[in-house]
Amino acid sequence: MAKKEKRDIEINSRADTLPLMGPDVRPWPVTPAPTPEWVMENIYAKRKAQDFGKFLEDNLRLDYVFDKPEALQGFRVICNGIWQISRMFAASLLSEQGAECVHIEPPTGDP
Repeated sequence: MAKKEKRDIEINSRADTLPLMGPDVRPWPVTPAPTPEWVMENIYAKRKAQDFGKFLEDNLRLDYVFDKPEALQGFRVICNGIWQISRMFAASLLSEQGAECVHIEPPTGDP
């Protein structure tokens, strides 16, 4: 079986992806993501929203995510009850925000 040649493509809209359905096409866009500086100059400047763009870049940029403390760091949450998956889901959401969750269940386990 002959190996198919890989080719680079540029995706500018959803219409560009329609003829690309097949196993020989790379499953990700090859057009690189714009830099934060380019977005600030071309997107936020057009909308006169540079302050908002700076706020977003300072708080949500992936490069800075692990430098910030967690929102609920220092909180302890007690999760108790049985037959409720919603409490486990709520505890997992709080844990993702930095809270320490203590799960209490019967000695025989959660039924």
